[in-house]
Amino acid sequence: MGKLGEFFLEAVDDQSASNRAKVEAVLNLYKTMKEKIPEIIQSQYSIQVLDAIFEKPVFQRSDFISRTKIPKSSAERIIKQMLDSGLLTIRRQSMGRKPAVVQFDKLLKTISQQTL
Repeated sequence: MGKLGEFFLEAVDDQSASNRAKVEAVLNLYKTMKEKIPEIIQSQYSIQVLDAIFEKPVFQRSDFISRTKIPKSSAERIIKQMLDSGLLTIRRQSMGRKPAVVQFDKLLKTISQQTL
């Protein structure tokens, strides 16, 4: 195998190590949030909330409500509690007909970190 082949295999190996580290970090964050979210929201919908924010960490409130199937009043309360706790942040304030956009920063930071 030539130098180019070796370089390619090293690059593939480095990328797989980086991806593996990111997956492990996301799984660890999921486990942590599986304990933390119920403490924050004290709701029967904790797992639905957890899965929804990991599935789509940037969302509008209406999208969150439709994806989780949580009653609107409960979902609004849950989002407010998570915003108040700092778990979620406002990415874009509502303006006119444009709804606010909310995000789960910890997941976004975890998946964007360079591990090498």
